[in-house]
Amino acid sequence: MRPTTTYDPPKERFDVKSTFQDHFQFWPIRPTESCKPVHLYTESSAPLDYTTNYKKEYVPYHVERRPIRKKEKFKPNEEPFDCLTTNKQDYKGLPGEAAKSLPPRYCLTASDIAFSGLTEFQDKYQMWPLAPSLEKKSDPYKKPTDKMDFISTTHFDYRPHVLQPRISSKPVRQYRKCSKAFEGSSTIREDFRPWVCKKASPVRPQPNGGLPGGHFENTTTTRRDYVSHPLTHTRPFKPVNKLFMSLIPIDAQTTYNSSYTVKPIRVCPASRRDLPGYEYLRTDSLGHKQYK
Repeated sequence: MRPTTTYDPPKERFDVKSTFQDHFQFWPIRPTESCKPVHLYTESSAPLDYTTNYKKEYVPYHVERRPIRKKEKFKPNEEPFDCLTTNKQDYKGLPGEAAKSLPPRYCLTASDIAFSGLTEFQDKYQMWPLAPSLEKKSDPYKKPTDKMDFISTTHFDYRPHVLQPRISSKPVRQYRKCSKAFEGSSTIREDFRPWVCKKASPVRPQPNGGLPGGHFENTTTTRRDYVSHPLTHTRPFKPVNKLFMSLIPIDAQTTYNSSYTVKPIRVCPASRRDLPGYEYLRTDSLGHKQYK
């Protein structure tokens, strides 16, 4: 059973105003007053004086012309040219002693004990017995007794079906030829009227000043004010490079030759089979030898 509804719709007209429209009050925009200070200035009736401190205090000085030095004439040397160089003049081929070979003395002390080729690894290594590895035997190959069938699943199960070609259901288009002439006029051709346009001339600036009418002076500032000065030869202050030759013969004695001390080569006691002063007791389970 459908319950009865007790809703009674109002008969008054619905007010479409929203809460924003009820509570919002429109405030008119008032023009703001400018707080900018008024610039008060007084104009002077006296004419502008273009005199500056530079014009008042500048004192022009007379610049004297720099004296021109006369170029000295070149005087060739009257003495003949000497082909001697610094090496030919200062080098003296003094005979020197030949260098002596001073290798260190090699002192070898021979030992009467025979050299043992037994190493620590051979002496302490205990060989563990190894069990032979298990070899898995593969099953012998057995040839199939049945005859092989060369027919595949596709050849065995596939059955060809007789198919008929599909008939095209495409509708045939029928073109209707119109005997009227083609109307090539369009809305743009009927309503659009081309305007007669003229090519605007380019706007060129008018020259304010006229061309000079005097004769051109083919003289530059460099040609007018340049003063040629003679070249002066500078005096070299480079020190004279003289080699110092000592008459004392070179000493071939070095620090290694003077401070070298010959030391005897001793035999390592660990290489001996039986150590002196120790008595052999036994060999433990790990292969270590114990002495007393």
